[in-house]
Amino acid sequence: MQSTRLTAEAHCIINTTFRVERWIGQFSDIRCNMLPTANVEVIREKCYAGNSLIRVGYNIQSKIYPLYEACFDRNLLTTLYVKYQLTPAIVFHEFKQGSEKFYDSTLFKKVNINKAYTQQSQQIDAILGPEMHKKYTNKTQYIARGHLAARGDFIMRGQQAASYHYVNSAPQWQRGNVGDWAALESALRRRINTYGSPVVVYTGTMGVMSLPDNTGQPRDLYLEFDENNNGILPVPLYFFKLVYDPVKKSAAAFVSINSSFYNGTMVERLTFCDAKCSRHAWLHWRRNDGTHSFCCDYAALAAVVPHTPHLDVKEIFE
Repeated sequence: MQSTRLTAEAHCIINTTFRVERWIGQFSDIRCNMLPTANVEVIREKCYAGNSLIRVGYNIQSKIYPLYEACFDRNLLTTLYVKYQLTPAIVFHEFKQGSEKFYDSTLFKKVNINKAYTQQSQQIDAILGPEMHKKYTNKTQYIARGHLAARGDFIMRGQQAASYHYVNSAPQWQRGNVGDWAALESALRRRINTYGSPVVVYTGTMGVMSLPDNTGQPRDLYLEFDENNNGILPVPLYFFKLVYDPVKKSAAAFVSINSSFYNGTMVERLTFCDAKCSRHAWLHWRRNDGTHSFCCDYAALAAVVPHTPHLDVKEIFE
């Protein structure tokens, strides 16, 4: 359909037949000439430890329609967690090959955020020693822009494009990004579809991962340094996803160690939950990616992750 209006209200008549003003046709025929631009704003409310609460969404006819909120540490330039809703309709999300480009508003103005993520600019040699990048990186293993709220967790293309703001990302090793983490994202979408009710999802990070330098000493990894040579843009040690049903007051958490370089002893030491993933029959980790992931009860996650949101939890989400 053709229209010069910036907004239009569509009404479902039956199945995929919709009405927009006097026009009636298939939903697939409703298109925009360009994707809408998401608004990114710092709101007055604060999150954990006085950090900034960022809202990303759309301003339509003077009304804000938020897609997700992010608890953002402006000093370290890292997102502690992103909060959004996942609905049963998510299995019908629009799919398009290829990726949008990540973008920034003014949150990362202290650094060239696009350059920081390029393999040529990553600080591995500066931190670990000359030529150490050859030990840890190659064409399939490198530090990538890891989505917190996945693109596929939003239904419409315009919503998916808004997920590419840098506040919705964190440095994630690629094997985990396309391995355990991708498996969790896909499985959770299928689970919520069969679950039949919307849930609130908090996806976040914790800690700073380290690797041995050329003398064998562990060094924390950052993508950038500030004017005082303090590390910023940390490579997280953990990624976590907390799923919460506010009606049933049920919750469960899933954690991935952001490294495929640690041996069994290190992995065991870093695994801080002993909840059985087998109770989540819908979830199957991709164990061949070299990373390690595990499941947590809400209380166990909150005991270790200080910025775990305070929730009223009565039972386990399965």
